[in-house]
Amino acid sequence: MVAIRDVTRGDFIQMCERLSQLFGEGNEFQPEPITEGGIIWGKWPGCREGEYKTIRIGINHHKFKRRFINECGRKDCTVDEDEWPTILDDPMIAWKDDDTVLIHESKTPIATFLKAYHGAPTWEKWDLYKIAHVMEEFGLKRKSRVPGMKWLKEYGELGHRRE
Repeated sequence: MVAIRDVTRGDFIQMCERLSQLFGEGNEFQPEPITEGGIIWGKWPGCREGEYKTIRIGINHHKFKRRFINECGRKDCTVDEDEWPTILDDPMIAWKDDDTVLIHESKTPIATFLKAYHGAPTWEKWDLYKIAHVMEEFGLKRKSRVPGMKWLKEYGELGHRRE
C-alpha cells in the first residue's frame, strides 16, 4: 500500500471504528501495540480466548525507511520520519481526536504482513477486500493484489481454525 495523504492517529481510530461497524456486532478492531504498527482484529463471533488476527504495517521496516528517505527530498526528512509509537494506554481513547501524523503521504510502498495467532482462522480474501476499501477511505491505498486463496491457505485451511 501507499499513503495517498498523511494518516493520523485519529484516522486509525476512525478506521478501526469503521471496520468494527462494517464487520458487524461482535467484531472489534484497534491499533496494534507493536513496533511496526498495524491493526488488530481481536474479537469476532466465535473467537476463542487469546485468538487474534493482525495486519502489520511495516512503517518501521528498514527497507521502507531507506526508500522513504531517498524519495523524501526534504532537508528535514529523517529516518524516524514515520514511527509507530509505543502504545501504553487504550489507543481507542488516547488517539481519538489526535492529529499526530503516523504515516506521511508518500509514493514509497509500505509492506503489510497478515498474521493469525493462537488458533485464529486464517484470513479470508473477502475480508481483506473490505479492509482495503476502508483503509483507502483514510488514505492508505492498496497497490498490489489481495493474496490469492492458495497463499492464504498455506498455513491452514481457509476460514478454519488451525489446531
